[in-house]
Amino acid sequence: MKISENLKEHLRGIERRLRKARIVVQGLQTAHDEIEMAIWDAEAIEAEQEKAATVAPTHPGERIIRALESAGRPLPISEIAHRAELTRQQVSDALRPLVSAGDVQRVRRGVYRRAR
Repeated sequence: MKISENLKEHLRGIERRLRKARIVVQGLQTAHDEIEMAIWDAEAIEAEQEKAATVAPTHPGERIIRALESAGRPLPISEIAHRAELTRQQVSDALRPLVSAGDVQRVRRGVYRRAR
């Protein structure tokens, strides 16, 4: 009888360790899934940033020219600022050299178009 009691106790110990191991494995699987999702999110964000960097010009003058070209008509400074995602002051400051260089034409006070 003593042997079977020892065997039973040994099997109970193995069972407890097995339950603990299952909990650890489940935790590891959950952590793995969360890491995979974080990697996918980071890759998606990186791809969006790369796309934005190649699509959106960084120089205000380039943004203004693209805004005027896409409108296809003269625009007031406020609308240029909105389309180019710049402040009115940034637009005003960038327009002076663009007009001087002949890239943009002043239609009337505060209204500009892309020079042809």
